[in-house]
Amino acid sequence: MNTKIIAIAAVVILAGGIVGAVVLSNSNNSDDDSAISIVDGAGKTIKLDKPLQNVCVINSNITKGMKMLGISDNIKCYHYSKTLGIKAESDSGAKLGTYYTPSVETLLSYDVDAVLCPVSSMTLVAGTAKTCEENGIKVIRLDCYGESTLEDVKKLTKLFGEPEAAVKSMERFEKEYNDTLEAIKNALGSKDKMNYLYTFGAFGEEGSIINEKSGLSEILAPYFTTNVTEYTNLGSSVSGVSNKVNDGSTEELQKVQDKIDCFAIRLDLNIVKSDKPYDPVTKDAIPSFNGYVGDGKIVTGTSPAATNGKIYVINTDLVSGLYAHIGILILVSQAYGIEVEGYTDLSKVIDDFQTWTTLDMIENGEYTYLQFNGDGSHVDYKFVDA
Repeated sequence: MNTKIIAIAAVVILAGGIVGAVVLSNSNNSDDDSAISIVDGAGKTIKLDKPLQNVCVINSNITKGMKMLGISDNIKCYHYSKTLGIKAESDSGAKLGTYYTPSVETLLSYDVDAVLCPVSSMTLVAGTAKTCEENGIKVIRLDCYGESTLEDVKKLTKLFGEPEAAVKSMERFEKEYNDTLEAIKNALGSKDKMNYLYTFGAFGEEGSIINEKSGLSEILAPYFTTNVTEYTNLGSSVSGVSNKVNDGSTEELQKVQDKIDCFAIRLDLNIVKSDKPYDPVTKDAIPSFNGYVGDGKIVTGTSPAATNGKIYVINTDLVSGLYAHIGILILVSQAYGIEVEGYTDLSKVIDDFQTWTTLDMIENGEYTYLQFNGDGSHVDYKFVDA
């Protein structure tokens, strides 16, 4: 055999080995050795060397997401008024203090790796977040409601190392969420769309309203023409990390009453219904028709929404977080008078969802929504546990 050819072949093989070694070396020793990396809702890149173990959660929607994913045992303390059936110490919220300035000393006592909180409401202020980071506690902002719901649930799954059961639950939720919205679109078909007004439902000291566009208001948009607030100075949404809400006077809405084809207000419906207007302090009553419809109110009696009986008070838990697709189902099907194939039995839809997710925000006999007619008469719908 020609020794020269052998020598050349050896050099080629050696060179190839060197190149291969360089390539492998570059792929395994990049500048970023983080095992987990996501971009949170505030646009901040979060890098973890290992999955989260112990966390503090602010707000219920993240907690619901973790419970559905089967990782709620990782919650060591939380700030929310309902237990949601998790194992975290029930009075941990009181020990933490306010949701926007939780005690870092208390967080350290629970040995948490991170604080999980929303972006646009119930979020940590900058100073507290900075102190947390200085003490080795990461602050990760995920809303888990509104338009980012699906992506935030996926990020939660990743932050905790993508356990097999969590991934399966996430994929099931994604399919159910998308299938529901697709069925609604199919049922809506080519119907002429209408304008809508959706508010968070809180009344300020001077009769103002809160239009929280970071909630269901934005994801309702594809099924309607325009959110009526876009015609007013109430239309600008709060952006970035903030606990502020878009709080404006009902006076602005008087200019656009003729454009309000459908009106929905989000409230806590597990409180006792009475004829009193809703009191945001005592929360002792659901608002009556006269509480928000009439001269100078959110909706006047001459608006299309009032004259056509398209005024809805919807349970806050059905338009928040993981339940949002059910809230959209209710509002769109009622506003347009359509039946969505496979979703006509609302109690069954809620029961099926709560059964597999292990969530139980809507209890048997609890109001799901109220539909008001122009004369103030109304029909009350309740959840009947199947």
